[in-house]
Amino acid sequence: MESRKDIRDELNELSPLLSKLDKGEGFQLPPRYFEKLTLEVLQKAKAESTSVETVPQWQQTISNIWAAIWQPKMAMGLATIALLVVATTFFFNKGSEVDPLAELSSISDEELDFYIQENFDELDMDLFADINDASGENFIPSSIDDEILNEFYQQSIDDIDVNEFEELL
Repeated sequence: MESRKDIRDELNELSPLLSKLDKGEGFQLPPRYFEKLTLEVLQKAKAESTSVETVPQWQQTISNIWAAIWQPKMAMGLATIALLVVATTFFFNKGSEVDPLAELSSISDEELDFYIQENFDELDMDLFADINDASGENFIPSSIDDEILNEFYQQSIDDIDVNEFEELL
């Protein structure tokens, strides 16, 4: 007990105000405070976690994949592969160009005749005359009979409207 008295005397010397305080004064916790505190914190945490919208698993997976792809090393690798694919495609497709004259030779006579009949007004007759002079060949084969040719001309003249005929002249 003497030690208590010594402590009290020393406290009185250092701070007379603190020595006058009773043990009963000060802050007291409510009964069972720490038991209730744990339950309240858990309830608040659950309420906040349910209010936050969760992202579906498939969206999270796609997001993770994109994040991995756009890392600098991965992005450079993918860009290099894409460049190689494009370069290879152009390199191997260069030799497979099709000759336009070979394409024209595959057109049937019926298709050619139909095209000429449909687009006769748009044809450049001077071009045909120049080609005919240059090649030295006639466009009209010699095997066509003059009677058939005259019938064709007569039919063409009959089919032409008067206004069109005046425009030609």
